[in-house]
Amino acid sequence: MLKLLGLLFPLLLLFQLLQAQSIKVVDKTTLQPLPGVLITSLPGKNSVQTNAKGEADISQLIINAQQFKFNYVGYQSRTISTKQLPDLNFEVALSQQSHNLNEVVVSVGRFTEQEKLVPQQVEVLTRKELSFMSQPTTADVVQQSGKVLVQKSQLGGGSPIIRGFEANKVLLVVDGVRMNNAIYRGGHLQNVITLDNSMLERAEIVFGPGSVIYGSDALGGVLHFHTLKPALATTDNEQLVQGSAFTRYASAPDEKTIHAQLWPPEVGESDRDYGF
Repeated sequence: MLKLLGLLFPLLLLFQLLQAQSIKVVDKTTLQPLPGVLITSLPGKNSVQTNAKGEADISQLIINAQQFKFNYVGYQSRTISTKQLPDLNFEVALSQQSHNLNEVVVSVGRFTEQEKLVPQQVEVLTRKELSFMSQPTTADVVQQSGKVLVQKSQLGGGSPIIRGFEANKVLLVVDGVRMNNAIYRGGHLQNVITLDNSMLERAEIVFGPGSVIYGSDALGGVLHFHTLKPALATTDNEQLVQGSAFTRYASAPDEKTIHAQLWPPEVGESDRDYGF
């Protein structure tokens, strides 16, 4: 008798499953139907999708299926055996899947870094290159780099233009101190010529927006100039300073330049050859 009941129960279950040929998938929280849920039979891996009402016909899958797997984007996958479906009234609820994102920290700094590691296009003019150019103004130095257009209405002017941006859209910085900002006039700005290019250690031209590091004033680019760095003596007998001087004359603007300066003993011989 027990064996007969053991055979009869699976047949009754199969008959009940065959009568209920559709299944409904809903959101566990809102109980709203979920369209497009992928229902896969295991084994066999045949599948169907729910319609706009969250319902799907499983009559072709339920005959040889032992389990059903429910997959939906943004929801946790769920696997249910065929024996559990009648207890659930052929309605399956899926829970939304939460994604824990790692903490994102955005930090920027003005530390010395290799040029190849900088994400933006950067042009660096070294001290040796600056002295070799021997230009009368810093505006001419920037123009001679071949990377920046400089507007000169007269020989004493010089307004750098980076990728079409000028004046208050291009930030001028000397040793981290701004020479201009966004409230300056929108016309050509000649502030860069007030900086003596003979006192520069290097000049950095940053193309494109630099607002992450330099603030909202750096919309089109940044011209960052670094002046000569002094060195302190480490011993009492160490020579602290050396000196040099040069003169320059240019016939076109009738330029007469006389420059003299002192430098620390760490300056290399190659730099001294150019008058620094």
